[in-house]
Amino acid sequence: MGFREDLEGLNHNDLPTWMVKRSLSQITLTCVNIGVWGGPVSVKYSSELAFPPFKEEDLRAKMPSLDQEQFELMKLVFSGNYTETFTLAPTDTDFEQSLQVMYALRTRWSTDPGPEPEVDPLELEEVPKEVEQNLEVMTEGEAVSQTGRAFHSPASPLHVAPEHLRHMMETVFTVGRSHETDPLDKFSVVLYITQKFDSLGLMVVDHVFSAAEYLFWFDQPLQGVNIIGILPGENWGTPDDRPVVLGAHMDTVPGTPGFDDNGSGLAALVEAARVLATCGCSFQHSIFFVAFDLEEIGTQGSTMFVKDYLSRSIMDKFGITEITGAFIVDCIANWDPTPGSQDFPPTWTAYLPDNARSIEHHNHTGDFAGVLYRSQVDARLANTFSRYYNDLGHEQYRLELMGLQELGAKMPNATILKNHFDFIRSDHIRFWYLNDTSDRPSMPAALITDMGPYRGRMRQCYHLACDDAETGFSDLGLVSKVTQAVVWAIADLAQGRCGPRGRLSVPTLFALMGSAPREDLDKRMPLASIQDAMEILHFLGLLPAVGTQPT
Repeated sequence: MGFREDLEGLNHNDLPTWMVKRSLSQITLTCVNIGVWGGPVSVKYSSELAFPPFKEEDLRAKMPSLDQEQFELMKLVFSGNYTETFTLAPTDTDFEQSLQVMYALRTRWSTDPGPEPEVDPLELEEVPKEVEQNLEVMTEGEAVSQTGRAFHSPASPLHVAPEHLRHMMETVFTVGRSHETDPLDKFSVVLYITQKFDSLGLMVVDHVFSAAEYLFWFDQPLQGVNIIGILPGENWGTPDDRPVVLGAHMDTVPGTPGFDDNGSGLAALVEAARVLATCGCSFQHSIFFVAFDLEEIGTQGSTMFVKDYLSRSIMDKFGITEITGAFIVDCIANWDPTPGSQDFPPTWTAYLPDNARSIEHHNHTGDFAGVLYRSQVDARLANTFSRYYNDLGHEQYRLELMGLQELGAKMPNATILKNHFDFIRSDHIRFWYLNDTSDRPSMPAALITDMGPYRGRMRQCYHLACDDAETGFSDLGLVSKVTQAVVWAIADLAQGRCGPRGRLSVPTLFALMGSAPREDLDKRMPLASIQDAMEILHFLGLLPAVGTQPT
C-alpha cells in the first residue's frame, strides 16, 4: 500500500497541493497542480536543463496541434531564455501537448513528423547474469516460457490452484522490489511476470513511463514500467468493449521483501491471469491484468496507466466510453484469527460505523478481507465479488463490505478528500478521480485488502524487513479465497461463456457447480434438455463428450 504524505498544518485553501511532473530522459517540464487534481497548472523552465538545438520548422513538425500563442511560448521556453512561470489549465489537450514536447525532446527534434516514438522496450537479450539466475529459481518447475500451465486445475473450470499461489509467494515474490535498493531483484520480477503473461497467450505490454510527481518530491527523474497482460474479449477493438481490470502493485519500499505488501496481491494477479487465460471460456469484454510499478511512490504507475494507456491507447482509440471496473488487490495474506488482532482507527469508525460494529461483534479479530468502495459508484463490483466470495464457504475467512457514502463519482472538495485520506492510499484512487479537468467520468474500482498495518503482525512489520516469507504468514487461505472470488467475479462481469460450444454463461455454470439449494437452482437455472445436462457433466470431466456416448 502507498505511503501517506504529512498533511498536518495545511488549510483548506492549500490542501492538498499536488505537484505534477512530466519527465523523459534527462529533459523535464515542471507542472505544479494547485488544488485537488484540478485547478491551474504552473509550468516553470529550469535553467539547469540543457535542451538540444532545434529549428523552427522542426518544432512545428513535432507539435502541429499548438496554436500560434502556445507555439511562441514553447519556442521561447526551449530557447533557454525563459525563466518565468506560466499557467495552463490541466486539460487532456494540455497533457497531450506536454507529451508531444517531451517526445520531441527525447528524439532531439527529429524532422520526421510521423508517429510519435514509443518508449524503449525491455532489452531481454541484455539481462544481467544475476537476473538470469533469479529467474531460474523463480521458474523452476513452472515451465513458464513453454506453456505456463505446469499448475493444473481440477476438473472444475475457473478453479484457482492454492499450491501455485503458495509457490509464487514463497519462491518468487520474496525479494525486495524497490527501484532504489533492489533494481536487479525488481527486474527479475518484471521479467517473471512478463514471461508468465506471455506464456499464457496474453497480449503483453511493457508500459514504460516517466513517473509523474516524482521529480518534484525527490529532485531526480524516474522511469517505471507497468506490466500489462490483455485477454481480448469478443468486443476487443470496438466501442462495445467494457474492459475489466485486475491490478496489483509490484514495487516495495526499501528494506522489505513485501510478502504481504504486495507479494500477496501479485500472486493473486498472476494466478487469476493463468486461470482465466487457460480455462477455455470466452469473454464478451476484454480483461486487463496489470502489475503496477511505483505504487509506493504516490501511485505513479496506476496514474500513468489510467491517464496514458487505458484512457488514450485503449478507450480513446477504440471509442470506448466506459469500463466495467477495476479490482485492486493490495495486501491480502494477513489472516489472524486471534481476538484483538484487528485495529479499526477512529477515521474508519466514523465513516464505516456498520463495519466498526461488526468488527467489535467479532472481538476485533483480523479474520476478514475488506472490500473498500464508493457506495454510489462501485457497488456492482463489490456486490458481485461478495456473492462469489460468500458462495465459496470457508466461513473462517469472513468478508467486510466497506461502502463509503460521501465519496461519489465527482471529485469531492478538499476537506472531504482530506478526511478520507486513509481510504485512498492504493491504486484504486487513480480510477476514482483523474488528475485533470477532462469530462471522462470516474471509473468504477474496488480495493480488496486485509487492511495492511492495522492487523496482527503487520502492525509491527508494515514496510519493514519482517514482512517476509520466513517469519510471515503460514495460513494462505485468505489469499486463495480472495483469488478464487476475484476470478469468478471477473468472469461474470466480462460476460464469460463456458462449456461445449460456449453454451453456459458463467453465472449458470457457477450455480450448477455450487451449493445452491436444488429448488433455487431449478428456479434460476433450468436445464433445457438432457443433452445440456450431459454436456455440463462432460465439461466438468465426469463424462466423455456427448458425441461419444453409447446409444
